[in-house]
Amino acid sequence: RYLKESIDSSNIYVKNSFYDAGKIMMYSWECSISNHIPYNAPFLVDTHNEHIGENYNLLMAFLENGLFSNLCLDRDDFDLFVESRSYVLTPEKLKFYQFKSFVNRYSFTALEHYIKIWPIPNFNCKDLTIEHRYRYFLV
Repeated sequence: RYLKESIDSSNIYVKNSFYDAGKIMMYSWECSISNHIPYNAPFLVDTHNEHIGENYNLLMAFLENGLFSNLCLDRDDFDLFVESRSYVLTPEKLKFYQFKSFVNRYSFTALEHYIKIWPIPNFNCKDLTIEHRYRYFLV
């Protein structure tokens, strides 16, 4: 009985640590973006009025090399998520504050998904089968 309780306790600790690390990744991308995109980019200076426009691909490349690859997320699925939940026609028409909100909502939902299905979460996508990877839209 003690061994089972000890294992259960360890599993809870690992999952909580995974969850905390995932939240840190989710929120730290906003801070590190300034190292990859000029701080005076119009959409960063005026986050409520300027559209992301052609910088969408630059932002997505940044996310794909960091947050999205760490959480095993798919850009096409994210694009569908944005288009299904916004009143704009394309992701490029988003303003940066909207984009941040979508990224955080999408990645938080993914993190919640992984906590439920990943026996020992470790941010290694190779340990996840394709069917267990997070998809907002099932293909």
